[in-house]
Amino acid sequence: MTWQEDLRRLDEELAAGQISADDYRVRRDRVLSSAVNSAGPEQAADDGTQIVPPFGGAAPAPPPGPPPAVEPPPAGGENVDATQAIKTNWQQPHQQQPSGSDAESTQIVPPVAPPHPQTPPPGVPQYRPQGPTSGGFPAQQPPAQPDWNAPGFDAQPPWGGSEFPPLASQGNREWTTQGAEGFDTGSPSSSRKKLIGIIAAVVVVVGLGVGAYFVFSGSDSSGGGTQAQTTAPATSPAPPDDLAIAALPGTPRPVGDIATFQDVVNRGVLTDKENQVYQQADAGKVRISAATLPSGVNALVLTVETASAQGAATARDDLVSLQSTFGMQSYTGTLPGGVAADQIAKSDNNPAAIRAHYAHGNTVVRVEVSGADLSSLNKVFDEILATQLQTLPADA
Repeated sequence: MTWQEDLRRLDEELAAGQISADDYRVRRDRVLSSAVNSAGPEQAADDGTQIVPPFGGAAPAPPPGPPPAVEPPPAGGENVDATQAIKTNWQQPHQQQPSGSDAESTQIVPPVAPPHPQTPPPGVPQYRPQGPTSGGFPAQQPPAQPDWNAPGFDAQPPWGGSEFPPLASQGNREWTTQGAEGFDTGSPSSSRKKLIGIIAAVVVVVGLGVGAYFVFSGSDSSGGGTQAQTTAPATSPAPPDDLAIAALPGTPRPVGDIATFQDVVNRGVLTDKENQVYQQADAGKVRISAATLPSGVNALVLTVETASAQGAATARDDLVSLQSTFGMQSYTGTLPGGVAADQIAKSDNNPAAIRAHYAHGNTVVRVEVSGADLSSLNKVFDEILATQLQTLPADA
């Protein structure tokens, strides 16, 4: 590798920023010095002394003869102080040496011609050295780098253009904000005001939602009630069960399959005189329920449907009058209106009993309790009668 190639390589490394300006000057002086020292083979043979002028200093007058060939300066008015390349035949041939004792005379070497400027590779800006000289050559100064944070500095990369979004201006701090800094857009007071505004908006929205809920839920409730009232007539209510019997306390007793008054006659539930009273009222459907309480008291409720309400009232009165013929007396307890009751103490043949009759529309209701002691029947009778009156109230 020749010294011209070394200089060219140094220029490329400096332009690429691989070496500093000081390193460039030191290495350039070293290359030029080695080139000057290795260019005189004839001097070693002559044992003569050569006087080489210092670089940048005044050179002695050249000997007579043709001047060394020097490349013309580049066109365009470029700076002549730029680094130039020296041709390989920079050293002129020795002048005709005199014979005899003149062979030991001192020889004068002409000054080194300035080298040609090195052309940087494509895409690398041409560097022009300026400033103080070093070793006879101008000192190389690196090109001034603009401040990356300067307001006018263009941060666009070489590959930027219409295909890529533009970068933010260096005067704008947004391009350096990251993470939580990106949300820091105002002073603490402004952030506090925004927070208060957000909380107020949330409270207003919640209040509106709660109010709407109560308004529409109230409307739905009233609407639902109206709908229920309007749709109720569409479904005919279940007909009242005039033979209904309230649940009796204690353990139910089996009564068999009794559905008509004829079943009652066949089972011998009533006396013959009582059967005649019901038959005179044209008795039809019946229902019967019986139970035994833990105290040993037996309870029975019988409902019989007659042909009319008048027939039911007449049958009630006739049945009450008939009880006195059985040796029963009027009930000593308190009875509600429309109810007639009789009682009888225990005898050798019959237990103590309390029996009541009342009419409910076309139905004749009979409530009876029996046990070993009359005094123990009053409370049970009153409770069962009150429960049955809630199911089928008595007519006045």
